[in-house]
Amino acid sequence: MPRSIVIGNGNVLVGFDANYTVRDLYFPRVGDANQTMGNPCHTGFFIDGKFAWLDDPASAPGHHREVRRLRRHGAQLVRAQS
Repeated sequence: MPRSIVIGNGNVLVGFDANYTVRDLYFPRVGDANQTMGNPCHTGFFIDGKFAWLDDPASAPGHHREVRRLRRHGAQLVRAQS
């Protein structure tokens, strides 16, 4: 499945899906085994004594995630706010 965002440096490659969830992690060499096997890797933050998962509305009420493409620059903007 194609990934919306792919970031790498020659030693590690990370692929994000359309919701900015990590789906691919190639390490220690790009092209070797996918460490996540395509399964989602959940991202969470611990701030001011509270923990919340980015993809779980119950743990982060009022959380908003924005993913949009900046056509002029060929880049993608990802913003998460609470």
